[in-house]
Amino acid sequence: MASISEAAPGSSHDGTISSSNGGLLASAPAPSGYANKADYQVTLNLAANDGSKAQASCAASSLQSGGTCSFAGKASATQGLQLNTAAVNQSGSYLKIAAPAQALTNAVLVEGSYADVLTVTVSPAI
Repeated sequence: MASISEAAPGSSHDGTISSSNGGLLASAPAPSGYANKADYQVTLNLAANDGSKAQASCAASSLQSGGTCSFAGKASATQGLQLNTAAVNQSGSYLKIAAPAQALTNAVLVEGSYADVLTVTVSPAI
């Protein structure tokens, strides 16, 4: 888990995440009957000074540009997971990543190293 530090006194916040690959992607190509991308779950939790929280989870495959996740994309006053009260030097905000075993119905993953890059944006929501 990665912690998130928020500092925009007196305002609410929107938090978003984008995924470069939409999952863990291997550098090796996938031959027929195999896959080179594994999806995983991303949970964003934002904590406010008054004890309120905003939390949502999505698959990494829904975090690419144009994705369907409620917190996909770049944060703005209208986009992202919204925390409705201020969070200044408040602990409890985090990003959690879980990569469960792949379902047996999916193609077998190719051997190799897998990677993805997540970009987290926190913006004042005015």
